[in-house]
Amino acid sequence: LIAESESFKAEDVLKYSSFVNGLKNQYESAIVGKFEDSLIDDVKAKLTSEALWAQYVAEYNTQNANYKNDYKAYETALEAVNEDIFVVCNPYSGYGYVANLLIGFTDEQNALLSAFSSKAGVTKAQIAEYRNQLLAELLVKDQRETWVYSNYGKCNEDNSAFTFDKDYLVSEEGSAAYDKLNSFKGSIVGVGSYEDENDDKVLETVYTFDDVVPTAMGFDSFVSEYVTNLTGIENKKFVKNDASTIGKIADYNDTVRNAFDDLIYAFSTDNGSLGQYYGYLYSPITSHTTYVEEFADASAAVVAQGVGAYTIVATQYGYHIILCTAVVDGDPYGVNDGEKFIADLNDENSIAYKYKEIKYNSLSSDWISKLASNFINGYFGESGKDNDCVKYNAKSYSDLISEKEVEDEHAGHDHAH
Repeated sequence: LIAESESFKAEDVLKYSSFVNGLKNQYESAIVGKFEDSLIDDVKAKLTSEALWAQYVAEYNTQNANYKNDYKAYETALEAVNEDIFVVCNPYSGYGYVANLLIGFTDEQNALLSAFSSKAGVTKAQIAEYRNQLLAELLVKDQRETWVYSNYGKCNEDNSAFTFDKDYLVSEEGSAAYDKLNSFKGSIVGVGSYEDENDDKVLETVYTFDDVVPTAMGFDSFVSEYVTNLTGIENKKFVKNDASTIGKIADYNDTVRNAFDDLIYAFSTDNGSLGQYYGYLYSPITSHTTYVEEFADASAAVVAQGVGAYTIVATQYGYHIILCTAVVDGDPYGVNDGEKFIADLNDENSIAYKYKEIKYNSLSSDWISKLASNFINGYFGESGKDNDCVKYNAKSYSDLISEKEVEDEHAGHDHAH
C-alpha cells in the first residue's frame, strides 16, 4: 500500500496515495451513480401514466394485428416470454406452461425399448407393458457431476462432501430446498486441492477428484424424499380422463417453484428444461404434434386445472413430473381498460406495474447510453484528436493477454496471408 516514493509514518496514513486514490474513486463512483439516478428519475418523470397507457395500446394493437390470423407467430411470441418480455394480446385460449422434471431411461434402457418396439407384430399394449417393466427399474441420480469437477462450490476434504455455492441454487439460502439440495448426492473419491490465482489475481482453492459417483435411488423413493417433501407434489401417475391422477398444490408460490427448479437442475435428464422462465409451452393447437402423445395429454390436463396443478406421466423417455406454472387466460387489459391499467401501476403484482418497470428500465438504459456516447464523441471531437477531456488508452487490458499471445496471433495472420 506504500508507494516507492513514500515513507511510512503512522500519522500520515490518510495521506498515502493508495488511500487518497481509493477515496477519490469512491467519490467519483458516488457522483456518477447520483447523476445516473437523476437521469433515470428524469426519464420516469417524463413517462407519465397516460404515456405508458398510450404505449401499451400501441403495442396491443400491433400484437393483435400480428397474431389474430397467425397462431404460429403467437406461439413463437409466447415461447419467448420472460421477465422482460410478455404478450399483451391473446387472441387464442387454452394456452399454458409446464415445468418438466424428467427422470429418463439410461442409454441401455432406451436401446432395449427401441429394439422391443421395432419387433414385427408387437402391439401397442405389449410395448406399454415392456416400458412399465423398464420404468420399475428406473434410477434417479444427481446430474451435477460437472458442477463438482468445475469447482462450483467447496469440498470438505475430511468427509469428501461437496457443497455448491449459493449462486448455483434458485431457492433462497436457509429454505428447506436449499438445505436439501445444496450438496452433491453421491461419493467423491480421491479429493486433492491446491491454491491458484483466479482471473482477478486472487488466490482460491482448486479441488481435484479421482472420481465423482452419484448415488442411485428408486423413483418412488426419490419422489417421497425430495419432490413431495420440498414441493408438496405427490406420486400421482397420470391416466387420461382420470381427474384423480391430477393433483394441485393449494398454496402454490415462488418458494415451491424455486424448489421445483432446483430439483430440475439437480436431477432432470432433460437439458431443454434448464433455465426456462415458465417451462414448456402447451398449445391446444400444436402440442399434440410437437410432443409425444402422453406428455401432450398430461400437459393439457394440468393446464386445464390451472397454476399449481401437477401429475407424473410415463413416456418413451421415462417419467416426467410436470407442473403447471402459468396459464394464458385472456388479455391483461383491453384497449378500453385505461383506467384499470393506470390504477394498477402501483400494484407490484399487476401486469401494468411490470410493464411500467420494463419501459422505465429500457428507456433509461437507452437514454443514458445515448448521453454517454454524446459526451464521449462531443468532448473527443470529430477530428479524432484527443483534447485531454477523453483519453483512449492503448493496451488497456494488457493484463488479460500476454505479449506472446499477440505475437502468436500476428504470426498466424502473416502465415495465413
